[in-house]
Amino acid sequence: MKPLLFPHRFQKPALLLTIAFGILVVLNYQYNFELSFLALPAPPDALLSNGNLTDEVFLTGFLLSLLVYGFSREVDEDEYSVSLRFRALVFAVLAHTLISIALINLVFGWAFPMMAAYHLFTVLILYVLFYKTQRLLILLRTLRSS
Repeated sequence: MKPLLFPHRFQKPALLLTIAFGILVVLNYQYNFELSFLALPAPPDALLSNGNLTDEVFLTGFLLSLLVYGFSREVDEDEYSVSLRFRALVFAVLAHTLISIALINLVFGWAFPMMAAYHLFTVLILYVLFYKTQRLLILLRTLRSS
């Protein structure tokens, strides 16, 4: 079965967008950076709305660019790459589950929804870290042996 992956040419732009949106997410949460053109009047019954869609746009951009970066073809995509992807995805899901269990048992009150929101990204982040680390280790092994 051929895996459904984005073309390789998407990988570098997606990495740049991931970094850019990651920085914007940090700026938004740490320094309350907002884009004025994304301001909307909040409905009167809105719970916890600041009337600005900046955080939603930044988080969506970060998630989508991370997804495209993680699931873009490699130049030399073969069965071994598919095997590495599968192994990295399994490790990422297992680690995500363990982190979820820790969050459920160790974080309480209003901190829990905030931690859960940040935790949405850990599967993709861990997958990319595991997969790219495995590919780098294989590259280093092949360079040593030659």
